Amino acid sequence: MGSTTTNANGLYSFSSTTISSLVAGSYRVCFNKPWNYSNVSPKDQGTDDATDSDANAFTNGSACTDLFTVVAGETKNTIDLGLNNATTPTLPTLSINDVKLTENAGTATLQICASATSTSPITVTYTTSNGTALSGTDYTTTTATATIPAGQTCVNVSIPIVDDAINEPTETFTVILSSPTGANINDGTGIVTILDNDNPIQDIPSVSINDVTVTEGVHPTATLQICASATSTSPITVTYTTSNGTAMMGTDYTTTTATATIPAGQTCVNVTIPIIDDAINEPTETFNVTLSSPTNAVIGDGTGIVTILDNDPTGSTTITIGDKVFLMPTTMVYKMVAAK
Repeated sequence: MGSTTTNANGLYSFSSTTISSLVAGSYRVCFNKPWNYSNVSPKDQGTDDATDSDANAFTNGSACTDLFTVVAGETKNTIDLGLNNATTPTLPTLSINDVKLTENAGTATLQICASATSTSPITVTYTTSNGTALSGTDYTTTTATATIPAGQTCVNVSIPIVDDAINEPTETFTVILSSPTGANINDGTGIVTILDNDNPIQDIPSVSINDVTVTEGVHPTATLQICASATSTSPITVTYTTSNGTAMMGTDYTTTTATATIPAGQTCVNVTIPIIDDAINEPTETFNVTLSSPTNAVIGDGTGIVTILDNDPTGSTTITIGDKVFLMPTTMVYKMVAAK
């Protein structure tokens, strides 16, 4: 019948143009009961109605007037209708749950639920937010609108999860509700927990080098052992370098810098340092072999000490004449001095 207006007395007025354009006949005016409103009932306008038009009781959500008649050419400016004041309903509240899943699940499915059904669809925006899990590397950033259909209470929403090959701890991100229509927000934050599915990080082995004792002239090389504290699924490499102690490079041993490799699945490798055998009587001497720059391992005991025992007779003296070196007992030297 067109638009209406109402005044403080509950009179609903229709435009005369609208009413006069009606084809002659019998009509009712009906109200739809507002969703979930309480204390709504027809209002009796009394016995002085211009038309017998009090709304009847609500049936199936609607209340209509009795029939009234419009005759040809008749103009009705006012139809007396009314409803008692209604109590504003309490809107349903929305909540989103928490979920826990493994990284290879593909998606995280959360449920947004209303505390009661509605005669109209309920909508709400949901948005992801970083926690320890990060958008782009652990999950796909998502902002969308969820709709709970009329008469239902829940709807599922999905967030894509990224399955990487990185071993990492358990991580979380959140899904936040906002901007609801037809409802209020109660618990507006859902927590998504991602459990890692990659192999645990191996304990990194440590590498150490031992100490050795060699005899000059008996052992042409000093053989040291570089060992890892555990096997590795990848080769372990480490650099070893000699440095002077009381033994001097070039006269007691050969300077050496090289890389040692412990094959995957093994724990030790031998390295050798050349020892120089001279004809000089000298005390026990030492030099160092130091580890550095490991890969797939850390350094434990990184210094090996090489002890060189002299092989020249005790109590002898060397005499050099030109490029010749002679080893002579001390008593013979004394005699030679005495003869002079």
